Amino acid sequence: MPIAASLLAAAAAALYGARAVPAASVSACPEVYRLGGGDPSSETLDILVLPDGFTAEQLPVFRCAVSRMFDGLGAMEPFRRIASSLRIYRIDQAAPSEGIEVPAGCPASATGDFTPFTRTPEAAPFLAACAGVPTGEPVFAEGAYCATCTNADLRFFHDPAISPDCRVLWTDGEGLRRIWRYTRCAPDVDAIVVVANSIAHAGGGTADAHPPVSVVTLSEITSPSTAGRLLGHEFGHALGLLDEYALGTGEVPEFQSGRNVVKKLPDGTIETPPWADRCENLDGSKASSCITIQGTTCTANPPPVQTMPKVGLFEGAFYQACGYFKASDRCLLDQEAKYCAGCRVYLEKLFRDLGLPSAP
Repeated sequence: MPIAASLLAAAAAALYGARAVPAASVSACPEVYRLGGGDPSSETLDILVLPDGFTAEQLPVFRCAVSRMFDGLGAMEPFRRIASSLRIYRIDQAAPSEGIEVPAGCPASATGDFTPFTRTPEAAPFLAACAGVPTGEPVFAEGAYCATCTNADLRFFHDPAISPDCRVLWTDGEGLRRIWRYTRCAPDVDAIVVVANSIAHAGGGTADAHPPVSVVTLSEITSPSTAGRLLGHEFGHALGLLDEYALGTGEVPEFQSGRNVVKKLPDGTIETPPWADRCENLDGSKASSCITIQGTTCTANPPPVQTMPKVGLFEGAFYQACGYFKASDRCLLDQEAKYCAGCRVYLEKLFRDLGLPSAP
């Protein structure tokens, strides 16, 4: 789920309103490794990956998870086309304790779902299966400065204030301060991904930070076919994609037109979708206009499933049952394993604007 700008602003206020940190002596930066070099003659998408909730002896699980997640992301369209331009910087910094905080406000029935991955029976065979995963190339940012106040506890927690079921992970102002300190330890990056030691299917992301930040757990990490799915969802938010759920949630971010969701206008018409040239007729042929599929709660006569096109205007998105439309009834920004046409059109344009070379 994307983090609302108001929540980010509150965290920033806490950050800048906090006590000044005492002066500290210069110390060595934590270990930084580069995964995937990218073509030095072309643009790259540089991502810094940080651990939260992994103790020193558990860092091999974090390293293995990062490799598995980004392999999965690089196999998805449209990331597959720019996979050689993904340059990952991973910081191996141990946390003082295992796992992620679960506040008292989270449902008691769900607490067991938030177990640290490293405490599950799947952790040992997962790590064994990752034998031989390259550590990466050690790098050091030219002129980097890391003070002794750098702290590996990034303070992410399952937040009942954002989502009552605690399926959103986020941090506070001090956590953001610590994240941004780490950016001084690696070369300049375009985005930050935090990997949290939890098995819950939970995460968060915002494009409103600089650099954009997303957080994922180790949900589904043991299967190569699903290892990149949560990363694709939450990192998608960091790049600007909107949730396509039709269910209500906690605080909702500001709607942004021109992305992967469009809305009904006051005059009753629907915004022209950015994916209009990919819409299909019922027989799968290219459509001259997008077929509108109304939500079951928004019309008395919803069409049967078998008549739905693969790409059109499907009502029910951006946490609303009615009035907001997505490109497909199945998408990674909802509950599925692949990006829909609306997400792909947005990401492909973003990659072109960034000058990233695209493979066929």
